[in-house]
Amino acid sequence: MKTTHTYHIWPRTLKPAQLLAAVQEFAVKRKMPTFGKGYFSLRINRFEETVSRSLKEFLPVMRRTPVFERLWTQQTWKGKGDKHMTVGIVFHETHIDIAIEAKDIDLVNAAHANLRSEFSLRNPEIPIPDSSRAIHPQPTIFLGRHFDRKASQAAQILMRFLKLLGFHVIEGEDYNSRNIPEKVKALMDRQDIYLGLVTGAKEHDWLTAEISYALGKGKHIMLLVENGAKFNPTILGRDFEQARFPASTIEKSFIKLLTEFRSVGVRKI
Repeated sequence: MKTTHTYHIWPRTLKPAQLLAAVQEFAVKRKMPTFGKGYFSLRINRFEETVSRSLKEFLPVMRRTPVFERLWTQQTWKGKGDKHMTVGIVFHETHIDIAIEAKDIDLVNAAHANLRSEFSLRNPEIPIPDSSRAIHPQPTIFLGRHFDRKASQAAQILMRFLKLLGFHVIEGEDYNSRNIPEKVKALMDRQDIYLGLVTGAKEHDWLTAEISYALGKGKHIMLLVENGAKFNPTILGRDFEQARFPASTIEKSFIKLLTEFRSVGVRKI
C-alpha cells in the first residue's frame, strides 16, 4: 500500500535533512534498519543536478545548497519477516510530496501522522464544491460588458483579479444590436463561464442577448451588477446568480464571486 500526501504549508525553517532524520528515527523505534541503497537527487537549476546513492555523501551537498529547484530522496527500511517501509520525499519550490509504501497500512498512516505532527505540515483550507451545484467548469471566462470609460475601469480591475486566480479571460467587442456577431459567438463557445459586468443606468439589450446565448450553450453564468444599474435578468425566464457592488468599487463583489467559483468547483483554483 502506497499513500502520497502533498503539503503546501510548512515551517520556513524546515530543512530537508530534518525530515529525513525524523523518518529514520521513526523506523529505528520500530526496529527497522535501513535496507539497501537509497536514491538522492538535488536539482539546483535547469543546468545542474547532483545524484547520489549514499545519504552520508549527499547530506553535505544539501547543507551547502539552501536554494534549489527540486530535491528528491527515497529510502527503504526493513524489519523482521516481510515488514518494510519505503519513503520518498520530494521538495519543490511550492510544495512537498511525501510518499510512504508498506504492506501494513497502519504503519503507512502512522508515519504520515508522525511527520505532520512533528513539522506542522498542512494545507490551506479551501472550501469544497457544493455537491448539488458542482459542474467543474474549466477556468475560462468570456467577459461581457459595456465599452464605455466606467465599465472599462471596472473591467481592468476585475480582469487583473481573475488572472491572478489563474483564469483565462476573453472579451468580445462593442456592438449595438441584439444580433451577436459570429466572431463573438465563436469566442463565447470556447469558454466555460459567462461573466456579465453590468454598469451604468443604460440599456443592456446586447448584454441580455449574450446572456441568452450563453444560457442556450449551457455556460455557467454569473453576473456582477453595479447598484443602480437598470437590469432585470428574470426577463430571460430565470434569476441568475448575482454579485452586487457599489458604484466604482467592483472589488466589493470579489468575495461572492470567488465563493461562487468554489461552489461550482471551477478547476485549478
